Amino acid sequence: MEEIKKVIEDGFDEIVFDDEDKEILFGKIKQSRRKKIKQKTLIVFSSAAMIWLLLFSSANQIITYAIDQSAEKMELQLKMYNSVLYYETIQGQYQETDYLREQKEQVTFKINEGDTPGGTVQININDNIYIEEISNGDKRIVYEDSPEGEIVTEDKRTMLDKFTQNLFEKWETLKDAYVIMNDGIPGYNYRERPSYIHYSSFITFPQAAAHYLRVLENWEIKGEGNLLGRKVKVIEGEFDKNSKEKFRSEIFKMWVDAETGVLLKYSSYDIDGKLTKEVQVNEIKFNEDLKPGDYLE
Repeated sequence: MEEIKKVIEDGFDEIVFDDEDKEILFGKIKQSRRKKIKQKTLIVFSSAAMIWLLLFSSANQIITYAIDQSAEKMELQLKMYNSVLYYETIQGQYQETDYLREQKEQVTFKINEGDTPGGTVQININDNIYIEEISNGDKRIVYEDSPEGEIVTEDKRTMLDKFTQNLFEKWETLKDAYVIMNDGIPGYNYRERPSYIHYSSFITFPQAAAHYLRVLENWEIKGEGNLLGRKVKVIEGEFDKNSKEKFRSEIFKMWVDAETGVLLKYSSYDIDGKLTKEVQVNEIKFNEDLKPGDYLE
């Protein structure tokens, strides 16, 4: 009996099994002994029961963890897709380095996604190319060399655009972001932002980065931290096959602002572990007033 008791005591140390439960099991064993069931059989039975319960308990923990992780992942993705709804204004500066193209960009942005949408983005590429984008929410102009220089792009948002796409509508599920093309290849929806600003979106409206997270099994939320005084969630993952070929990269890391879904840092690596792209926000401010000069008249 002592040997059986030791097996039960030792075996159930790792799961919740109080003294009352143990006494009930001991009673059942004593009752079985009176029926002249061999002790060896009881040991095998009780050991098998413990293994089953331990496995069941572990499986429950694994399943619960997987469900919680999936829910947290989907919540974070949706926050990235809806990031422009989590702040009124955003301004700051970041550096983007593309090691494969040997290109470095310094980007300064001042954007309003609220009641008076619009803003401006200034980009310096390799210290010799200057680009400025400026918008009032309905019209955007992209200049090259200087604000008085050559107009590269001039767009005006149509009433049809506004009618067919509610700019302040929240995406509730990931199905809003994903489509399957006619050839069966996965495709993606991109929504327009109220400011009608296109540059800096990889950081300030990170739909593209959220698309990298389509396959939930390919990435994990590794933990939380602080960056630029903001709480962030740290993501690590592997690109899907198409993205590996497109970006010539294998894995990525992201630091996502927990409150707004804005991307504060990003890096990708090739199969040898070398950096292929790095984006680092150096300064960021939310919900501070912008000046009239930051908008297209």
